[in-house]
Amino acid sequence: MTLKQFLEKLLDEDQAVEPSSLSQLSGLSPSDIGLVSTIWEKYGTNRRVDLLTSMVGMAEEDVELNFTTVLKLALRDDASDVRRTAILGLWECEERSLLSILIDLIQKDPSEEVRVAVALGLRKFVDLAESNKLLPNDSNRLRECLMNVINSPTESLNVQRRAIEALSPFSDGFIKELIQWAYQHENPEMRESAVYAMGYNADPDWIPIITREFSNSNPAMRYEAVCASGRMGQEIVIPQLVALLKDDDLQVRLSTITALGSIGGPSAKRVLDNCLNLEDESVVDAAQAALEVTEAYEDPLSFEYKV
Repeated sequence: MTLKQFLEKLLDEDQAVEPSSLSQLSGLSPSDIGLVSTIWEKYGTNRRVDLLTSMVGMAEEDVELNFTTVLKLALRDDASDVRRTAILGLWECEERSLLSILIDLIQKDPSEEVRVAVALGLRKFVDLAESNKLLPNDSNRLRECLMNVINSPTESLNVQRRAIEALSPFSDGFIKELIQWAYQHENPEMRESAVYAMGYNADPDWIPIITREFSNSNPAMRYEAVCASGRMGQEIVIPQLVALLKDDDLQVRLSTITALGSIGGPSAKRVLDNCLNLEDESVVDAAQAALEVTEAYEDPLSFEYKV
């Protein structure tokens, strides 16, 4: 079946799509993507979202598959759900051309959900900039763009707080002041984003704030604090994390186990080993996964590659 025939077959939305057949859309040439673009808009919105979702799932299971060209095509889609799905699907893409597209979208896209997704997607480029893997001009454009979003009087708080999260890997004093400002904000979700940002900023000075939030009455804040402690990787927080294994909120308990796995070390391993004897199956499964993470960190050569 030719690519054109396959694309036209997909027009029949009553017919289920066999995910494996979508491999035909992997690694498309410029002429192929031109063909896709002429037919893409004929699919219904739900069909386009389903196709992208299936492609992203396949690429996660098979690293040989590359649907980047189709996902980038979908960034120009008229439907915000399609654009948002494409942005989320490009979470691993570090192409310079994508950075320019995302900067344009966060400045101009009419959908708040899309702009939120863009802000989340820009954090990987901040990571690259902080690691000196981005051109200085691109790094400056990225920083300026996100700061304009944060300072915009018309932008929603939801997009602004995600922009602060995106900026968090930058280690300079100005970004730390920005995180501190967000932590003192009157809006609880902005404060949650500040704690999230502390984890990615990874300055040890944040530890007292993060551990203080372990006892916050809001489970969402406790969750963010626990996740931040895991990203910080400091063993000093382990005794306080142990208490959260009895938290009333299941997500807090599970995130605590994940954090212990990320921190690693003998103390964390002992705690995780004890979790294997608990009755809650979800907790036991999380503890097993966390132990595998700690062991992989300790002996990366022991990782088994499956062919």
